[in-house]
Amino acid sequence: MDTILELENVSVHFDTPDGTVQAVRDVSLSLKSGETLAIVGESGCGKSVLCKSVMKLLPGNARISGKMLIDGNDIAPYTEKQMRKLRGSLFSMLFQDPMTTLNPTIPIGKQITEAVLKHRKMSREDAQKLAVEMLHRVGIDDPAQRMLLQPHYFSYLITVNLKYGITAYGSLLV
Repeated sequence: MDTILELENVSVHFDTPDGTVQAVRDVSLSLKSGETLAIVGESGCGKSVLCKSVMKLLPGNARISGKMLIDGNDIAPYTEKQMRKLRGSLFSMLFQDPMTTLNPTIPIGKQITEAVLKHRKMSREDAQKLAVEMLHRVGIDDPAQRMLLQPHYFSYLITVNLKYGITAYGSLLV
């Protein structure tokens, strides 16, 4: 199996007015195609900081060191423009609260369609068909009609499923 993600001695520090805070220290791991990786630990131990460092979604006072290899390419020196091409198409991050992840003013079908169009080459009509299919797969009755509704019309559990569905249909590595 091919290694799709490899971290070598990744550390993350934050510069603060009171000094440097070490949030992540010398983490090394690898993930092969088809594998699932769970990062677990106490609240505040650096799980989210580690994941955000791979996606380069940390604030400007963060300092990242070590190697971050995606399909063998070190993305540590990548610019924001280079990272934008990877986010969503190659990997995505699922935030914990789906109600803050989904835009409350935009119908769920449009949010799914836009995610698909941003990362896959297909027509809007095909993306909408894919959105209906995804809604059906997560257990939504009458998906063609319900894709016109905003997220607050769905239960919390359904919005969690929608969040996972949007991420899975938009990217290859979740």
